[in-house]
Amino acid sequence: MEPIKTDSIQAIATFERVVANGSLSAAAKEMGVSLAVVSKRLISLEKNIGARLLNRTTRQLSLTDEGRTFYPHCVSLLGQLRMAEDAVANHRDGISGIVRLTASNAFARRQIAPCLGAFIDRHPGIKVELIADDDVVDIVKHGIDVAIRQKAELENSELVAHVIARDRRILCASPGYLNKHGVPVDPNDLKRHRCIAFGNPPSTAWPLSRGDETTIIDIDPAIYANAGDSAYAAAIADGGIVAKSIWEVAKDIEEGRLIEVLRGWKGPERPIYAVYPSIRYRAQRVSVFVSFLTEQLRAGDQSSGRE
Repeated sequence: MEPIKTDSIQAIATFERVVANGSLSAAAKEMGVSLAVVSKRLISLEKNIGARLLNRTTRQLSLTDEGRTFYPHCVSLLGQLRMAEDAVANHRDGISGIVRLTASNAFARRQIAPCLGAFIDRHPGIKVELIADDDVVDIVKHGIDVAIRQKAELENSELVAHVIARDRRILCASPGYLNKHGVPVDPNDLKRHRCIAFGNPPSTAWPLSRGDETTIIDIDPAIYANAGDSAYAAAIADGGIVAKSIWEVAKDIEEGRLIEVLRGWKGPERPIYAVYPSIRYRAQRVSVFVSFLTEQLRAGDQSSGRE
């Protein structure tokens, strides 16, 4: 059996990126090569295996039957190659490489970015690329290793998710607002308070529970915002009462910029997920990073006094 040539591996990797990106031009841009180079590699690959892999027109690209059969084997091969490279790197220098991850703007800024220095102190061979985006990023298309999400809505069957922490919303307001308008002692008191709603569309029904009691308070917001950061900024500036994730406001509550109200009442709890492109090999550096982040989040969970 003849050995696999370097240019064959390069052509296979190009084919995989074309399929993941949905076009030759997008793959060329991602790989930093010209469109002509991508096209030449694909033609060479199809010639070597004796089958057409892609139907290409100026407007559309689709896999042939042979391409659909070939593609998962390409992904598996590239994954095994990455695993071999990682094994050598780990043996030589310890765990190394780049972890590409994405999260919402607020979560990235308040929870992930502050702990990156400590992570790199522990694993100096690893670099982290953090992509903060409130839109759901296609992690397969963009070659992202892991996404941290508060919803496990998986865009396609190539993704897998697991829970790394828990989250819930709490009601909070600034000391200035509460000094001026008073502190609510019952959920129905919210109806006479200045409330801040956010979302697209903004949520005006706030579900709360205490033991076996549950209620939904329909608020009449004085302030609407399409983005959570805007609602947060309004609350900090004495704008009113807001329902925010404990992860977003824990530091503000700890340092006195915000005060939790109706402490006996809890908002709905929801999981925080790590979402991976399951069809790819999960490098050890990615697993190490997610384990570290999970550790940090659970430590923060305990220090925030949540039950």
